[in-house]
Amino acid sequence: MVIIVILFKKKKKCEEENKHFANILTTAENKKPDNFHKLQEAILNIEDNKQISNSTNEVLYQPVSRLNEFKLKLDNCPSGIENFAEYEKMGIEIWSYLFPEDLGEAKPQVTTSDGTQRRDVLFRNNKKSDFFKRIADRFDSDFLIIDFKNYKDPIGNKTIWEVEKYANKALGRFIIIVSRKGNDDTALEPQIRLFRDRDILISVVSDKQMLEMIERKEKGEDPGKLLDSLVDEILIKY
Repeated sequence: MVIIVILFKKKKKCEEENKHFANILTTAENKKPDNFHKLQEAILNIEDNKQISNSTNEVLYQPVSRLNEFKLKLDNCPSGIENFAEYEKMGIEIWSYLFPEDLGEAKPQVTTSDGTQRRDVLFRNNKKSDFFKRIADRFDSDFLIIDFKNYKDPIGNKTIWEVEKYANKALGRFIIIVSRKGNDDTALEPQIRLFRDRDILISVVSDKQMLEMIERKEKGEDPGKLLDSLVDEILIKY
């Protein structure tokens, strides 16, 4: 058994965040003991987080990086339909962390009134930052529709056509597909056709890009700029 003892002084926020991280490590150990060598990465090079108090010479620790916490969670969530619910729950947590002011409470697995369509997750668009104002103005997006795909391979044109039906005048014409490996080359053609013919825009965000947005947020930058660039790529190619 691996035991990690971390001493925290005074700062309640630091204590809460590191308790949360400890729970993540416990889950990873119980779930994947054969791969627990990743614990070394999960500790996040703890010496780098160490500080010495000039007044007491006590060893203090800064709060653990959310980037490394989420990276560990993603690494320990296998791809595949059997782990879809776990991946979706993790995705909701990440997007809520990235855009707490822009996104309302997540509404997972929303089914239409006639029972014919099911959208993975809906977030109300509060339109606080530039990107979310942009999709509200351009695509009438009162809600952000996110479809989480826990596939081991990049998504292609079939998936784009499958999710385009979620767009409508009530929710808006902008959809994000979160796909572990992003998309392959066949996805672009339906993305452009849907924008040209129906004014629907579907962006694909990979795990790597989600982590990049988290890193930007931790640096004090706007993570929405990455989403802007994904939209721009489709518009430019159109």
